[in-house]
Amino acid sequence: MASIQMQPPPQAFRRVVLPLAGGDPLVWLAGQPDIYPRVYWTSRDRGLEMAGVGAAALVSGPFADGMGPILQRVADVLAQSDPDVRFVGGTRFDAPRPGDEAWAGFEGHWFVLPEVEMIRDRRGTRLVANVDASADVAAVQARLEHLARPVPEPVDLWAELDAPRERRDVPDRAGWDRTMQAALLAMESCEIEKIVLARRTTLAFAHPLDPLLMLRRLRDVTRDCFHFCFQPAADTTFIGASPERFYKRDGRAIETEAVAGTRPRGAPPDADRRLGEALLASDKDRREHLFVRDMIRAVLAPLCDDVRVDPQPSLLKLARGQHLFSGIDATLRVASRDADLFAGLHPTPAVGGCATPSALARIRAWEAFDRGWYAAPVGWIGRDAAEFAVAIRSALCRGTELALFSGAGVVAGSRPEDEWDEIESKIQDFTRILSEQPLA
Repeated sequence: MASIQMQPPPQAFRRVVLPLAGGDPLVWLAGQPDIYPRVYWTSRDRGLEMAGVGAAALVSGPFADGMGPILQRVADVLAQSDPDVRFVGGTRFDAPRPGDEAWAGFEGHWFVLPEVEMIRDRRGTRLVANVDASADVAAVQARLEHLARPVPEPVDLWAELDAPRERRDVPDRAGWDRTMQAALLAMESCEIEKIVLARRTTLAFAHPLDPLLMLRRLRDVTRDCFHFCFQPAADTTFIGASPERFYKRDGRAIETEAVAGTRPRGAPPDADRRLGEALLASDKDRREHLFVRDMIRAVLAPLCDDVRVDPQPSLLKLARGQHLFSGIDATLRVASRDADLFAGLHPTPAVGGCATPSALARIRAWEAFDRGWYAAPVGWIGRDAAEFAVAIRSALCRGTELALFSGAGVVAGSRPEDEWDEIESKIQDFTRILSEQPLA
């Protein structure tokens, strides 16, 4: 493994490719030997699905280093490498807050170039090895052919999941009500306009839960989402099914979005339509949404040309929920970089609040758990393109425990019981695949 931080100038990497007739990257990942780190990613439109093992190069560091130096190291490698080389990774939600033991293994910033990847996209399916200039190409091809052979899966990805034995909520319902009241009082005194309060729900099992089995089931029931898995070591994995794009870059073309305001889906169709119409007409939800949309537009204005925003929010309909959605696209100026987009856009009011510094200070004071990578950007970056999702609807797997993370936007007029129920609805992507009925 090349340590980018320890070996300047950075290495250049080329790709050795073995075309395949087909295959599922997640199934392939489950069938590999215990090589870490492991990563998995699917774009929301299924245009890219990839799984990777090992680290040809790793760029990581504490949050104090900032995203600028981290992404510059990545860019230096990409500039010398094959154009399709990409790093996969993410970052913590909050810099000043100290990390806790649950997130051990996840650096403040962490981006890996896998040794071997299975990629499925519009060009087909293939195995790829990322190697430096001194690699023996014939030996690498032989290794890829070996890895392409079907092997017994150590994890049965179609097995049933165990039901959890215990549930713990932080905060519990009484603590949630107290925090909500404090937030509403802060809004009455005009200290903040919006805050996103989160909850950690920990489910305990009799036996260790395999994260790839969990992710396979999650992928099946949340098809309109980004799916991701980051496993720096065998005993710790971060997985999720996020509906929300952070940004996508294709050359200098930028796509991002404002997603805020939530209702469940309904059945039959008439009930679903009424729920959507109520969301579009809700003053509270539209205010919550506008905070996010206006902040993103203001951030992009000095970095981009031709910032275009949907004139009115529409509905983003998912399998179990629907949200107010505004698409935003722009052209990145020549002098602007991915690091500028990270610095300006994270965290948006969709996951932090407004005004952002005041909201973040209260999140640090009021939330009795470390968000870690929850609600932070995760995804991939290449020389000429990048795509990141916001890591909401996510979970941390450690041994026999699964910690679920989700949040709700609070504005003037929000009610504690409604926001508690909204989070409950969001974590049901996980709880419903663990049992026929959501846990009480």
